[in-house]
Amino acid sequence: MEYCQYHPLSAATYRCESCMRSVCDDCSDEQTHGDAHCFYCKIAMTSLGDAQQAEPFWRRLEQSFKYPVNMHSLVLISVVSTFNTLFSFLPLAFIWQLVLTAAMMSYCFACLEQTSKGKMTAPDITTAYEGGFKLLLKLFGIFTIAGVLTALSFSLVGIKLGLVLALISISCIPAGIILLSVTDDFLYAMNPLHQLNLMTTIGVPYGLLLCFILMMSASVGTISSFILFDYNLLLMMLVSAVSNFYMVVMFHIMGYMIYQYQDSLGFSARADYGDAATHHTQRSEEKRLLQQAEMALKDGEVQASLELLIQGVKRFPSVTEFKTYALELLLETQNIDYLDEFGAFYLEHLIETKQDFQLTAVYKRIKQCHPTFQADKPEVRFQLAKLLFDAGDFVQTVTVLNGIHKAFPEYAQLSEAFELMSKALEHIPGKETQAEQAMKLSRQYALPKLGLI
Repeated sequence: MEYCQYHPLSAATYRCESCMRSVCDDCSDEQTHGDAHCFYCKIAMTSLGDAQQAEPFWRRLEQSFKYPVNMHSLVLISVVSTFNTLFSFLPLAFIWQLVLTAAMMSYCFACLEQTSKGKMTAPDITTAYEGGFKLLLKLFGIFTIAGVLTALSFSLVGIKLGLVLALISISCIPAGIILLSVTDDFLYAMNPLHQLNLMTTIGVPYGLLLCFILMMSASVGTISSFILFDYNLLLMMLVSAVSNFYMVVMFHIMGYMIYQYQDSLGFSARADYGDAATHHTQRSEEKRLLQQAEMALKDGEVQASLELLIQGVKRFPSVTEFKTYALELLLETQNIDYLDEFGAFYLEHLIETKQDFQLTAVYKRIKQCHPTFQADKPEVRFQLAKLLFDAGDFVQTVTVLNGIHKAFPEYAQLSEAFELMSKALEHIPGKETQAEQAMKLSRQYALPKLGLI
């Protein structure tokens, strides 16, 4: 199994043949008509299908038996089983039973095809009316050829060797059905070389499938044996219903095997059946840009990732993830040159978005990385100082307000700022003189408001 280059726990679903990156859905760009393109090369990628994400069929037997438990399947099974039994007592019973069998087999084959495409819910009951007799003839041909070969084996080579050849012939039936579904070519499906190639490609799981089919057939045979002792109409309907139920389960499992081994069988469920849109939903432009920034970072291209995030900040100002991720990247890489501008911008963003509760924590992280940092707007510094004072951090309160009158001489709240600084200095031992000086400055900047100057 291939895994995504950027998410090691996720199976890869696409591969770029240019840069040889194997990625999952999230790491591919679906912008162009929903098709997956490489974020780096900008070319269409090769679909790996969903096979790599599929668990082995024997681990989901419970889901397989639940597969026919829905309104469409149960109604069809009930109707076919009931009327198939009742028609057996009428004239021309063979014709009526042939019609019902064709409908049932058509539905089962639709289950196989839908499952092979990755659709794990049973199809609509109307699929029982699509191409029933043509399909029935092909399936009947597969079973007939297997039966004839079995009979010839016993008659020509004896019981022991005939038994071996008969088992081989019967073992090829699921392979023929699977190949018929994949290619829709009866002659191709009946070619022993193609069947053998499929069985060897799948390997041991194909043998497990055969064992499972034999167990289901044996259970139907056990129930059928009771009819010999009690020719009961309800019991006949029950046997028919169980047989049809198992038939749906069996075809579903064969479809899942195609889905699971699609890569080995040489096709992709997405590419061959056009289901890419189902699996790969169209994302917004901002989400694709965030994903691209994440991939660049994981590739070690820090500057490229930062540029993508800054681009996102400018293009999508309402999307906070770009701002948050950019700040985290600057802090982790200790990029002091960018922190001066972006740190101040981010603090202002927190105030504008009413996220004051984060203001002091973010400020302290920035100061730890960049000790000489100061916000470039007086409103931000004053608001930050008030929050630091309320939090009991009097040293940082003074640090934030220190020199504010020189940097912003026209700031209207300089009086309040120095009053706050004075209060903070009073809480710091040995700073009584500085506290008095700060209070004098507070009164000095308050005079113009009173109209005294």
